[in-house]
Amino acid sequence: MKAQSFFLHNADISKIESKLGFTHLQNAGSNSAARTMQHLVLKVESSNELLAMLDRLRSKGVPALEPIEHGMCRSIYFAGLENMTLEFSHSPDPMDNGL
Repeated sequence: MKAQSFFLHNADISKIESKLGFTHLQNAGSNSAARTMQHLVLKVESSNELLAMLDRLRSKGVPALEPIEHGMCRSIYFAGLENMTLEFSHSPDPMDNGL
């Protein structure tokens, strides 16, 4: 597997109060405060690889959601260490936010 990681920026995070030691892990779909990390995405090369990662996670006893179609990509979510939300994602097109 060749996974890629990337960072996306959302200007709305400047409106969220930043508190040392506090992050917004409860909802992977919401913004987090500046200088925190909401969740980590690893991009996989194919839809088949995404499904293989789902099977691999579940075979190790890791709870993982069924693939979710976002329009721009397809993703699976699962909990990592300290309940950090992790995501494997596939998109046939480049994913960026214009950076």
